[in-house]
Amino acid sequence: MKVDIKWVAGHSKHPHNRAADRMARQSAQRPYNKPLAAVRLRRKLSPESVDIGSVGIDGQRMTIRIVSSEYLRVQKLWKYMFEVMSRKSKFYGSVDVIFSELSMDPGHTYYVKVNEVQENPRVEKIYREVKAKKE
Repeated sequence: MKVDIKWVAGHSKHPHNRAADRMARQSAQRPYNKPLAAVRLRRKLSPESVDIGSVGIDGQRMTIRIVSSEYLRVQKLWKYMFEVMSRKSKFYGSVDVIFSELSMDPGHTYYVKVNEVQENPRVEKIYREVKAKKE
């Protein structure tokens, strides 16, 4: 197919220019796709799969490593996929999801306190970032 491209002055009375303007306005008013969410991701160390609710949330303190983070604009919360790094915990190696108003970076490990509501797991306090041990 042969295509001829012809320059047209902006805002001219050209019918194709008007059609392009009309379609651009319609697209801006009713986007077909949801806005993209920025998700930051790191490789998990645990061989376990993500299992929502696999980590019991009962107000404990534990060491977690953040695998992914996503900011939920409407709720004004961070959603984290995390793995439990506390070796003495019965949940060691489990991978779950938790929410927080506090910001944490994927790939980093933190010593945190969680709330006591299993249906709405939250990080209440970050005590410190745990430095990775060199092997």
